[in-house]
Amino acid sequence: MRKKDVPAENIWRLFRLVDDLIYSGQAGWYQAAGLHGGGSPRLEEVTILANYDLEPKKNIVKRLAGIPEKS
Repeated sequence: MRKKDVPAENIWRLFRLVDDLIYSGQAGWYQAAGLHGGGSPRLEEVTILANYDLEPKKNIVKRLAGIPEKS
């Protein structure tokens, strides 16, 4: 179930962007580059979220998906 304060069109645009990224020519490269021997994927996620400012990246994704940044 989606958040009521997020327009359905924004959800649709985000899923279209994800779909394009997953099934694009670059997708295979990104999937291969994501594999590494540096530890568990969960620990990597915890480290990234603890030390990385996601807000600017969220705005980039919104811009690429055609979602207004104030959404």
